[in-house]
Amino acid sequence: MADTKEKYISESDGLGSNFEEGLIYKEHLSRYKFCLSYISDKTVLDLGSSRRDGPILLGASAEEVTAMDIQFEDIKYARDNFPKANVKYLAADGISLPFKSANFDVVICLEVIEHISNHDQLLAEIKRVLKPCGISIISTPNKKMVKIYGTQDNPLHVKEIEYEEFKSLLNKYFSKVEFYGQTRGKSVVGIMYTLHLFLRTIDIFNLRRLFSIQFKKGLSEKIARATGAKGQDKIRDTDFIISQKNIKTCRNIIAVCKK
Repeated sequence: MADTKEKYISESDGLGSNFEEGLIYKEHLSRYKFCLSYISDKTVLDLGSSRRDGPILLGASAEEVTAMDIQFEDIKYARDNFPKANVKYLAADGISLPFKSANFDVVICLEVIEHISNHDQLLAEIKRVLKPCGISIISTPNKKMVKIYGTQDNPLHVKEIEYEEFKSLLNKYFSKVEFYGQTRGKSVVGIMYTLHLFLRTIDIFNLRRLFSIQFKKGLSEKIARATGAKGQDKIRDTDFIISQKNIKTCRNIIAVCKK
């Protein structure tokens, strides 16, 4: 399992030394920018901030940001590389938050819940540390659609969630929940999502399995480029679309939750 995780990390652009240039980073950055309209002059907990510079972006708008992750090495990296006066860094576990109750105006938890087996305990802790009428912004990959789009399994994910399960789970803890979907726009993938869905519909005998992953990946990249996708160096966070349209068929789900 450890070898599989290391292979995944080395082949992804989310955690490597050049993550600032990667597709996953830009997708994640668009989620951070989505959060900005909720945090002006607020005290914010960025739960699961990892090594990225999202807390710095939040710190430009929020009164104070506490960036927290369970991995000490990631927190140290962020502290060393992204210092800011109103951003504090802390290594701690999200299912046992080291804060008093009603401590934060906003808790941001982007792409974290799928890494934890006990979703209820995480959400209970988020609710506990929120002030009355506080807001939590929680995102996760849409398990059903990620599989349809043909993305490789992420061995770092412990328990992925589909839309209806996510909705039911959040409604247990929050008085009001608004959902948004995040998609990779045509400038990122061309017509590949549409093509994936079409092939899965007509390929009732699963003949796709006869072709190697490398072959399918290469073909997908050629089709994407031919149908409007940019080169990765030209893609920006604005090429990822967040809206309330067709949420069930979006790649990622974002929930804005009121305590």
